[in-house]
Amino acid sequence: MSHWVGSFLIDEGAPPKISKSILIAESADDLRTIGELRYSLYIDRDRKAYPCADHRNGCFVEPVDQSSLNIFDVSEGACVTAIRLTKAHLAVDDQYLRRLLAHSPFDASSCDRLTVVSRLVAAEHAEARSLMMSARPSPVPFFTPLGFVSSGHSYAEAIGGEMVGII
Repeated sequence: MSHWVGSFLIDEGAPPKISKSILIAESADDLRTIGELRYSLYIDRDRKAYPCADHRNGCFVEPVDQSSLNIFDVSEGACVTAIRLTKAHLAVDDQYLRRLLAHSPFDASSCDRLTVVSRLVAAEHAEARSLMMSARPSPVPFFTPLGFVSSGHSYAEAIGGEMVGII
């Protein structure tokens, strides 16, 4: 049985489809694709001076990327969103993630169970705005300085309560 939810046609009888554009970085080329988006945001736009930035090739990939799970979405040949997941015991090798861990409530015994989420990036151009998440209304202002806006519609989740889409 199919029905419309907003502008999406949902087929309840069909198994969920996994997007072929959402990928796991498995090669240097994949990391370079992610690194180009990071570079455009952190280096070109924000003028940050990360030592790992490759200015000649317009790419920002860090050594910790080699021991992390990097997930990215490609649209029209370019990375439009990416996120990095790193086990905490591997994150201590990165100076930025190590500082994050030093300010966390977790102790060293938690490192094998803790995953650090970092380098969440989303392309700025409107047609690539493909990152959406749900949240309760109260933390929405936290995401605003990061470039996210409320979808303007709240909805009720049976367990989670009132939720808002953030894009």
